[in-house]
Amino acid sequence: MGVGQKNTVIVTSSFEAILIPLIELAKISAYKINYLDEHTEGGVSADVVGQFLIDQNAVYSKIIDDSFLGLYSYFNGKYLTGIDWTPDENYNPVDRPWYKKAVSSPKQIVFVEPYLDVYTSSIVMTVATTLNDNRNVMAFDIRLDKIQKMIEKVSRDDGYDHMVVSDDGVVIAHSDADMVGKVYDLSDGTVDNIYEYVISLLDEKDFSNGLCGLFQVHRRSLACGGYC
Repeated sequence: MGVGQKNTVIVTSSFEAILIPLIELAKISAYKINYLDEHTEGGVSADVVGQFLIDQNAVYSKIIDDSFLGLYSYFNGKYLTGIDWTPDENYNPVDRPWYKKAVSSPKQIVFVEPYLDVYTSSIVMTVATTLNDNRNVMAFDIRLDKIQKMIEKVSRDDGYDHMVVSDDGVVIAHSDADMVGKVYDLSDGTVDNIYEYVISLLDEKDFSNGLCGLFQVHRRSLACGGYC
């Protein structure tokens, strides 16, 4: 196993080490809301859930670094958030990817397609799950800056270009920071998935499947300095 391949495995393992606690956090938070709902006559109110989100965010902000962006929920027809953010009047939670993906996989912890936050220039990923009735949803956002810093360091150390890419073609992290947020367009039907697409670009390469549909790739650095 070459240096680049070893580092690919290391980065993938480190990424999973970041994601696994998030899965547990989602499970615990959903369990607490479900418990409140089950043990409140007539069901828990949206106001109580809203306060719960505020209280939990205060706790999590002390034990998780600033990559954690806060809990929010769609509960009994209301959008609730534990952070100081008010959506505009046209914001409809049930039309958002985090809600749709959660209700399409009831009781599962889902990772919603990462996106580039134009305000922070950070890649953000949403973790979501349905609550007891499979119509209410709890979610939270996490910044993936740690992964970018890790990729940049590994690339400096081993001389390879590294990239973390989602199965929908979004570049989550890259040796070249300017590539973060790039979307590989798979719509022309040339290939069926991001695996085939990236492999077609690389000569010397290694591909490692990770959690939640993310893949980590490396190749020997080239003069052009990145993925075309």
